[in-house]
Amino acid sequence: MPLSGITVLDLGSDLAGQLLCKLLGDQGARVIRLQPGERAADDATAIWLTEQSERVRLDPLDPADRGALAELLPGVDVVVDTFRPGLLDEHQWSNQALERLNPRLVHCSLPAFGQLDPRREMPAWEGVVMAAAGAYAKGEGMFQADWWPDEEIAFSPLPLASVFAGAQGALGVAAALVARERDGAGQQVEVPLFDAFHEAVGARAMTYERNAPSGNLLASGLYRCADGRFLSFVTTWHRHLEWFLRAVDHDDWLVDAGGFDGLMGSADVRDRLKGRLAELFLTKDADEWEQLAREVGTPAAVIRTLDEWVAAGPFDIVPTPAEVMARPAVRVTAVGGGRVPAPSSYPRPVSSEPPLAGTRVVDLTLVLAAPTVARILGDLGAEVVRVDGDPGRSGLRLPILHESANRGKTCVALDLTVPTQRRQFEELCRDADVFVTNLTGAAVDKLRIGPDDLRHCAPDLVHATVNAFGATSPARDVRGFAEIANAVTGVAARTFDPDAPTRSSINVDLPRTPFTDYAAGIVGAFGVVVALLRRLRDGSGVEVETTLVDAAALMQLPFMAAASAGNPENPWHRLGWSALHRAYRASDGWVFVGLDDAAARELGLGPDPARTESQCEKRFAAGTVASAVDVVRRAGGAAHRVVAIDDLMQEGGTSDRLGLRLVHESREFGAVVQPGPAIRFARTATDPGGLPRKSDDPRWTHRSEIA
Repeated sequence: MPLSGITVLDLGSDLAGQLLCKLLGDQGARVIRLQPGERAADDATAIWLTEQSERVRLDPLDPADRGALAELLPGVDVVVDTFRPGLLDEHQWSNQALERLNPRLVHCSLPAFGQLDPRREMPAWEGVVMAAAGAYAKGEGMFQADWWPDEEIAFSPLPLASVFAGAQGALGVAAALVARERDGAGQQVEVPLFDAFHEAVGARAMTYERNAPSGNLLASGLYRCADGRFLSFVTTWHRHLEWFLRAVDHDDWLVDAGGFDGLMGSADVRDRLKGRLAELFLTKDADEWEQLAREVGTPAAVIRTLDEWVAAGPFDIVPTPAEVMARPAVRVTAVGGGRVPAPSSYPRPVSSEPPLAGTRVVDLTLVLAAPTVARILGDLGAEVVRVDGDPGRSGLRLPILHESANRGKTCVALDLTVPTQRRQFEELCRDADVFVTNLTGAAVDKLRIGPDDLRHCAPDLVHATVNAFGATSPARDVRGFAEIANAVTGVAARTFDPDAPTRSSINVDLPRTPFTDYAAGIVGAFGVVVALLRRLRDGSGVEVETTLVDAAALMQLPFMAAASAGNPENPWHRLGWSALHRAYRASDGWVFVGLDDAAARELGLGPDPARTESQCEKRFAAGTVASAVDVVRRAGGAAHRVVAIDDLMQEGGTSDRLGLRLVHESREFGAVVQPGPAIRFARTATDPGGLPRKSDDPRWTHRSEIA
């Protein structure tokens, strides 16, 4: 396996750290989990995440165990912790001390707030971090749609901060191991949960000084069906709408709308068509519409809960939750062949260049998840060439979210069905290390861009596929977007009110921000970097695959694990997880509070949840957010104002001071603002790059006009 021979020491971490170690362990790493004292009873999530870990009874914070830990560290490659910054230093385990024991050590820290953050001392819970990072704000957060009660924030129980930190932590460790393979030196990697969540926010936080690109979703929407259930109907591409209307004998509706140009030009025209569709969908049950849409190739799915996915797969072609939980989130498979790698020549000069410097990536992708893979590889120093073809007529400007998804890339346009341009494409692949795509199986076959098709020109290529259901699954030809993966796996149900009125929102990307795409992109990038490490060692070509379904499962980890263990789902409050972990209204806004039992007692709160909630509601409503934060923190708890995404990305704000706000100047758009990389390497640099640009290489005679 790719990480065979790598030993990871998990210092008793929580969800983010456990996920990081699970991702490494699934690729063959040996994981040793320190267990201070008697083993506590783990919940279903911790059991699943740590089932492959070895356990050693050592406490890194106990002076009595210092000697035993010092003996263990020289044989370790990676150390993972989730402590607040400075805590290990206080117990004589500073980075300098670790480096003296093992100069090849990669030490990854996943605190709630990083060492450069003024909030680094605060004991922060998941909800506190997400409130600070823009998740829950009314009207400006990630989950709210227009059916949400006007007076409330928009809460969802998905543990996104931990999942995004764990996945990016695994990616950072893999990249640091690649850098170590190059020059023999380890380093510290830090991925704070607050910082990591900026990747989940993604393009939702983008702003343009002028001429912001616009578009619409054509007839896409959530439609109530005859059985009262909702169908997520995704027709952003005009041809998908044509196929469906032809199948239901209503081509005339498109004629009445004036075709694609009419739909693009008038919101009233779109609304009339959606009104007709709303009436049509009320004539059959949701399952029937889902089946019909699949038969004609139009993306659509019933909004289902996780329990429904567990009980009976929504499509007979979608893997069950048990199947998803039983496999690695990303599959990395060596396929042999390739160049014999050059022998290691340690000691080489220790380098500060990015981990993937010298790596070339060819990106032939659509939409968002797979372009995110290539963009992240570019952040890590790879040279990325994006190949654009004709995507067809879409209601959205394509490539979608171009300035964000294609940041740092060089763009060329090639038609692979034209022999001369096909040869240019193969020349690109011959000089490349990585190829990334997310096309359906039928499109891959038609364009001849599968692993076997490209091996003749690039035998040691890392071939990465990131699509909805899997390149080798029975659903390889099914068109699927994040909206569809969210609908079939239960993610959308955690942010959706089934009592919403028909067509209450045209927003089909439930939740509002496409973080399922981003999560799949991070996991896919992790798989590629692991594959590159494998290739450095044995010269083999490697195939990498992950799916939107895998990403949706990761984001529901606590619920997935409980369902797999046969446990009922834990109830959650509409504004949080419990009276001690929820948002409360103050006189000037909302504050998210996180209290353990000791902090609750310090505030005079008793064991009765209903009474505790009532006490907190009255107490916090009487004062400001600032006073609530002060009271809770003095009691030893954590609290933070519920921040809007627009405020999160303000110039001079915390995100800006932490380097998480990128600003690039464009002649067309002026200042373009977007979130930057969250992974911090102590030694090697990252290179987020500028706005995408057209290639000036004279070899590419067919130039892209999109950059």
